[in-house]
Amino acid sequence: MIKKLRILTSIIAVLIFASCCSPKKDIQQPESAPQSTSEPVEIVEPEPVEIVEPEPVEIVEPEPVEIAEPEPVEIAEPEPVEIVEPEPVEIAEPEPVEIVEPEPVEIAEPEPAEIVEPEPVEIAEPEPIEKPQQPEPDEYSRAISALSAEDSVSEDTFTEDKKEIMHIIDELSDIMKNKDFSKWVKYLTPASRNYWSNPANLREVSKKLPLKGFTLKNLEDYFKYVFIPSRQGRRIDEIRYLSSSYVKAVQVKNNTDIIFYYFNKIDGKWLLNINP
Repeated sequence: MIKKLRILTSIIAVLIFASCCSPKKDIQQPESAPQSTSEPVEIVEPEPVEIVEPEPVEIVEPEPVEIAEPEPVEIAEPEPVEIVEPEPVEIAEPEPVEIVEPEPVEIAEPEPAEIVEPEPVEIAEPEPIEKPQQPEPDEYSRAISALSAEDSVSEDTFTEDKKEIMHIIDELSDIMKNKDFSKWVKYLTPASRNYWSNPANLREVSKKLPLKGFTLKNLEDYFKYVFIPSRQGRRIDEIRYLSSSYVKAVQVKNNTDIIFYYFNKIDGKWLLNINP
């Protein structure tokens, strides 16, 4: 800023000096007018112009600006913080635990159990019951003798039912001969399958087997050890109606009925019923 002021002041001084030293021009006097013959003309001399010399301009040098140095700021040092070290915690070492190794137990290997196949159950045939001598009725009459008056079966129906039941018995004979469990199951009523699949019922009938200590485990065991031995090779002679849909197949011996099969008619089809 000071430098600019100095330059400006110098320029002004140069201008003033130039104006003072320039040459003054002569003042031209006006041409005299043509003299009149009548009166003389008085020429007035102009008064001299006093040129006032301009006073010199005093250039004031600006005073230097004293820039005060900022006082140093005294920064107080923080007082040192005394860190208290925690007292060491004494951790008690646990006493060593003595682990007692168990003595090895000697496991005796069980002796293999010998599975004894049970012998077929021999069902003793009931002793014939002597009946008083009566005129022998025909087979149809014997078949429907247990029916009530409300539940009647015609002779034609009897003939068809007996033919179908005797055919099923022939098929069961082949199944027992071949011990074909899968085919045998197809002839059972649903109630029979459920009853002899119950372990409690199997345990109960196992008590009647000749081989003590043997327990039937499933329906297939019942087929092998109870059903086949008690019916294989038996001859069936006639059927007896207990109702129009419930029949027993018997062997007739000395006017006595020996029962070997029961059949239920379900949805028009005769199925084997082996419930007790």
